[in-house]
Amino acid sequence: MESEFFETLHESMLDGLRQVIGESGIRALLFNIELGQHLDEPEMFHRNLYAVFNEGAIILEKVIVKEFFQRLNMPYKIRGDFDFARCINQAKERFIENQRKLNCKWTRGETSSSRG
Repeated sequence: MESEFFETLHESMLDGLRQVIGESGIRALLFNIELGQHLDEPEMFHRNLYAVFNEGAIILEKVIVKEFFQRLNMPYKIRGDFDFARCINQAKERFIENQRKLNCKWTRGETSSSRG
């Protein structure tokens, strides 16, 4: 479950960055900072992005979060101050919860059909 979550997160991060700074911008960013090593750590990702773009990092992060929520079929609603790590962690909780629900439904459906 987590590997699917992080794979989707990585794709969303790259696509979100690509939308704003382009492919050459991503290559420059990955070359200049260890961004690629912190894709699974939202707090470190934010710190590294902020070190390069300052307040502009928040714009990039919002694009990434919007892309990510769309891929996960979750509503994208930001209330209050934007916090990239908090958004990602909330998405992870919802994703895992949804996957558990789907697995339970699938297991129950399989069990009832095998009896019938």
